[in-house]
Formats: sequence, structure tokens, C-alpha cells
Amino acid sequence: MEDYRNHPPLESETDLDYARRLESSGGEEMWIRKALRAHRQMPLESMSDFFEDFPDARLRHLQLLTSLHPGRSNHSLIKKVSKSLGISEDRAKSWVKKFEETPQSKYDVASEKTND
Repeated sequence: MEDYRNHPPLESETDLDYARRLESSGGEEMWIRKALRAHRQMPLESMSDFFEDFPDARLRHLQLLTSLHPGRSNHSLIKKVSKSLGISEDRAKSWVKKFEETPQSKYDVASEKTND
């Protein structure tokens, strides 16, 4: 993805609308978090709960983590997701399970473009 600083919110957008637009354009969760912090000064403490409703962005983040370290064990991935997203290990475990069960084409914009 491009630099998040090049994607400011529109004047009329709420934080939710802005994050949805970035998600629909292919943003992964950490990239969108950085954009919200840079442009909207969103508190870090509120982000874990806020992003529960952004499954594509969250699954893209897991895809990024696994692509950066493909040999990572399931346990290690759960720990990494928990730490990087500031969520409990139980929540991270459920997201890792969802990631393993969800076809990449459901959340990956690049897959959508190649499948058209």
C-alpha cells in the first residue's frame, strides 16, 4: 500500500467512514490504524475494539504477518497477533482460526483483481 499520509480523510467523513474507505481500498489493519492516528489522533486504547468490525483489514494484517514469517507456528502467530493488535490471546486465537478458515479471495483485494 501507499504511504498512509497520502490518504487523508474527507472533511465529511467520520472515523468509521474513513476507516471503511481505507479498508475497502485494500488497507490492512495496522496501516489504517496509522492513518487514523496521523490524521484523526485516534487514541490507541480505543483501536482494539474499534477494529473488531473490520474483518477484511484484520485478516489482511494476519496475511501480512504470515507472509513476513511463513514458518511461524500457530502459537507464535497467536502471540504476535495479540501483541501487535492489543487484543487478548483468546481473541487472537479466534482471529487466527478465522484466518485459517477463510479463503484469501474473501478479503484480499489483490486476489479480487486477479479473479475478475
